[in-house]
Amino acid sequence: EKELKKIEKDIIVLDKKLSNKNFIDKAPSEVIEKDSQRKKFLSEKQARLRIHLETVNIALP
Repeated sequence: EKELKKIEKDIIVLDKKLSNKNFIDKAPSEVIEKDSQRKKFLSEKQARLRIHLETVNIALP
């Protein structure tokens, strides 16, 4: 759960950054692509962790 919270926080930060027009206009395309890929990776990891936590919570009453 601790790791899940950190991932959620990181996704929020990246989301704000990537939706900031000023950042998008000034940042090199490589940086934007790197941040976009990181957000995608973290979102996928978040989904896997949630499934894992649900499985553990079901297995341990």
